[in-house]
Amino acid sequence: MAPEVILIEATKLEPAPVSWLWEGWLAAGKLHILAGPPGTAKSTLAMALAAVLSRGGDWPDGSRAEMGNVVVWSGEDGIDDTLHPRFLAAGGDAARLGFICGIRDADGKHRPFDPAMDMPALHHALMESQPRLLIIGPIVSAIAGDSHKNARSDAACNRSSIWPPHWAVPCSASPT
Repeated sequence: MAPEVILIEATKLEPAPVSWLWEGWLAAGKLHILAGPPGTAKSTLAMALAAVLSRGGDWPDGSRAEMGNVVVWSGEDGIDDTLHPRFLAAGGDAARLGFICGIRDADGKHRPFDPAMDMPALHHALMESQPRLLIIGPIVSAIAGDSHKNARSDAACNRSSIWPPHWAVPCSASPT
């Protein structure tokens, strides 16, 4: 049997209000893409947002962020020399920041995190750490198969099966 599209008639839906981490800018439970050419500070901006959330600081518009945990996975930037220093420089609370740095398999062996295989393990870890923000970058690194298929970027962050509705999931992308 071939896969079939499931459609829902709009009359069966109830409109729901948007829940915000940052009113008007960062919706909870939604995918946000920070896109731009390489070197345009996407990861710096992501770490600045993470820092504000981690300390319950002020967003750029002066509104107050509700304090929360942040989890980051980067297939590009280094944790020790790039992401962590940027987070700290932005005044983040390191006790509220976690980096996905690999997988320990059933045999106890450590290997790199692979989004194509490790989503169930990621889901388990996220349920334990309860982040308000999950940052994935670059998004093409999280797509199984051909990394040049930027059109599939949103599929890798589809929150329907992994992300609870109170999390925001910013992903970075560079046009090719």
